[in-house]
Amino acid sequence: ADATWEMPPYPTWVRGRDAVAALIAAQCPGRPGDTRMVATRANGCPAFAAYQRDTDGVLRAHGVHVLRLVPGAVAAVVAFLDPGLFPAFDLAPVLYED
Repeated sequence: ADATWEMPPYPTWVRGRDAVAALIAAQCPGRPGDTRMVATRANGCPAFAAYQRDTDGVLRAHGVHVLRLVPGAVAAVVAFLDPGLFPAFDLAPVLYED
């Protein structure tokens, strides 16, 4: 209920399940399959590399989402919307589908 979501360097910061859901609904356009998440770790925390489908149909690096977990829930997400971070995580800039 008191989860937080932030996206540095943008000043966007929201708190609460409903506010996080509203942010995702407003800022994450697309259809099912337009985003792929690949598990990774960042500073010992669980994280996901986010790939977004481009207009040419290719899934391209979009950002790294770092999670703070509490028992049974995600307490916080820090979404670094910088594809330039992918090499530091040894992640490919393009995700080709099988």
